[in-house]
Amino acid sequence: MKTLFLLIGIIAVTESSPSQSVNDSRKRIDTINTVAPVDSVKWKQDTTAFREVIIIVNPKEASDASITVIQKSKIIIQQNGSSEYQIIPDTVGMWNAPLSKYLTLGNYDFIIKKEGFKSILEEIKVAKKQKDSISIKMYSFEYLQHKREQWRTVKWISAAAAVGAGVASYYFHNRINTYKNEYDNATSPFVIQDKRDSMNRSRAYYRISSGIAFIAIGGFAVSWLIERTY
Repeated sequence: MKTLFLLIGIIAVTESSPSQSVNDSRKRIDTINTVAPVDSVKWKQDTTAFREVIIIVNPKEASDASITVIQKSKIIIQQNGSSEYQIIPDTVGMWNAPLSKYLTLGNYDFIIKKEGFKSILEEIKVAKKQKDSISIKMYSFEYLQHKREQWRTVKWISAAAAVGAGVASYYFHNRINTYKNEYDNATSPFVIQDKRDSMNRSRAYYRISSGIAFIAIGGFAVSWLIERTY
């Protein structure tokens, strides 16, 4: 009889041990999951949505230009209870135009290069409503040099015109003062009429030359700015 009770006790203890072990391990797992790291990084990026991006480069001589695609990912760095936004560039790859790639939504830099042409940095946002294609025009160094020379010529012509018109306006301004003095001191009706006509003519020439000088100065400034863009 004692032997029977002893066997029943051993079986009961054996069956209860695994359950207790499972409960203990669950408690340990729950404890581990509740411990949050002090520093963490969260990527603000939708990696589930893709859109096709098509890049076409003109003119024909640059249609096979190399295109380097760099993704500008926004991340949130959480550290010591504070959050900070940062932009992390990540090179996706380099291909030749015409380019057709599926990219995740976000902001990208497209660096386009071709020997003999000025390199281009194009910022493109890949959105849900993406354009069918994006056309990019490149300019050869020869073309840019030609345009610089053209606008440099316009610049110096405008400068010369501004100087000439300025001198003319100064001259007619002095003539107006001279004719006015002569008009004020004249006693003969014929001299008075002549000085009045001369003074009116000088005023008209002064307005014209002053206007030309003003326009020429504006042309000089505009052509100088355009020259710097090439």
